[in-house]
Amino acid sequence: MKKVLVGGVFSIIHPGHVFFLKKARSMGEHLTVVLTHDRNVKKKRGTVLVPAIERKKVLGAIRYVDEVVIGDETDFFSPIKKAKPDIIVIGYDQQFDMLWLRNTLKENGMKCQIVRLKESLGSYSTSRIMDKLKAASANNKA
Repeated sequence: MKKVLVGGVFSIIHPGHVFFLKKARSMGEHLTVVLTHDRNVKKKRGTVLVPAIERKKVLGAIRYVDEVVIGDETDFFSPIKKAKPDIIVIGYDQQFDMLWLRNTLKENGMKCQIVRLKESLGSYSTSRIMDKLKAASANNKA
């Protein structure tokens, strides 16, 4: 069985996420999603919109997803080591140093293919959705 792994925050699920998960799942027979730990979301974005336990429930309801785990607060590679994926799929817009990721996986004795998706479903993005919500809120206050 070929195992695929993806990771992300997934705070506001939108059609772009579903497209990403479907594409990733098509590369294997089992898809594991690693959710960014709440403390790391807070460090990166300043606030947690939806707690990880709730994000886990929503992602678990998507038919392309076989397993959802919450990432380790301090060890990025811990859930990867446990999942033992054959393929790690990186989204077209995810900021990753691919060379660093390959080298670190290798140093940790993990042999898996890394695939960066080049395609997306339109211009969906959590950041754009948040910007639209902020703008709508500001317009409603004016």
